[in-house]
Amino acid sequence: MEQKSNRNRILYANEMKNIVILLSCILIGACNPPADKTEGIEQDSSLSIEELLKNSKIEKGKAQIKELNAALICNGRIEIPPSDNISIHSKSDGYITKINYLPGEYVKKGSLLLSIENPSIIEKQRLFLETKADFQLAEKELARKTELKEKEATSSREYDAVLSKYNRLMATYNGLKSELQNIGINVSRLSSTSYQNSIGIFAKTSSYVSSVDVNKGQYITAETLLMQLASNSHLHLELKIFDSDAARVQIGQKVTFNINSSSTEFNAEIVHINPVLDAKDGSLKIHCHFEDNEELKAGMFVQAVILTETEHVLALPKAAVLKEGNEFYGFKVQENEVEKIALHNVKSNDQWITSVEIQDSLNQWITKGSYYIGEVESTHSH
Repeated sequence: MEQKSNRNRILYANEMKNIVILLSCILIGACNPPADKTEGIEQDSSLSIEELLKNSKIEKGKAQIKELNAALICNGRIEIPPSDNISIHSKSDGYITKINYLPGEYVKKGSLLLSIENPSIIEKQRLFLETKADFQLAEKELARKTELKEKEATSSREYDAVLSKYNRLMATYNGLKSELQNIGINVSRLSSTSYQNSIGIFAKTSSYVSSVDVNKGQYITAETLLMQLASNSHLHLELKIFDSDAARVQIGQKVTFNINSSSTEFNAEIVHINPVLDAKDGSLKIHCHFEDNEELKAGMFVQAVILTETEHVLALPKAAVLKEGNEFYGFKVQENEVEKIALHNVKSNDQWITSVEIQDSLNQWITKGSYYIGEVESTHSH
């Protein structure tokens, strides 16, 4: 019995020893955590030029001297010249009885735009026809008196009276005729039984209806704006620049511009510079012409670049530069590595690009394949 008790005490002591050892390990582990597996590994983000040049699409070299135009950035709008922006008015008061076109519709030259009625034009036509009859009678009487005068069969006083009456009637007749023709009455078709009840307003040129400013049944006067037409055959680009940049701009300079609705780059040329500053904002207006394009509509706002003075600068091919958003980056070769450099005050043309960082002829750059370096850089950083 005593031996059994001793054996139990030994087992208990061994178990307690094991528990103490286990607790010691736990405490030691808490105080000294396992070493970071990444500790001691160099976190190097540089790119080896030797590795990069193994890609045949990547090349290095120096910037080259190229002729580039300095750029003047400005805003503007596609506009219609005043001669092609037409306001339609009536030359007579009256009521609108017909409107034949809606805004946006194309109108051919000579098309009837609106019809107007006014009872007073009937009275004018009646007066014209009566004056015409009296004038024709006076014309015959003058011919008869002229013949009698030549035969000395009438007095000068009677002849002068007939001539005076003829001249008065002729003036009245011609005045009424011009007045009716001016408001749109075809006087050659008038007769004692045929009057023109309405006046038609016709398009004097082919164009688009930009607005209709009246409605059917409305009473209008000569001052009422009825409709506006716009021809897009002579669209132009109107730019605004600050007066401080006026000396940099001249006729004949090239312009590139973009519209928000298209990724296309359009070309234009300066044809006129307004010599008078805008009284409101002190800007100078630049008038530019461009080739016709269906994408361009009157009223569109544009972002433009005027290519001003030419300068010789150190430049890199566009394939050497990486664009991220609105920022440009070049890759400078530093010993055996490539450093990504942000470029500022960037200027470019179709093939070359320059900045203040590139203006050192001793530096070497990646001159081709920046896109592939960007991919390598992205993979390397991860």
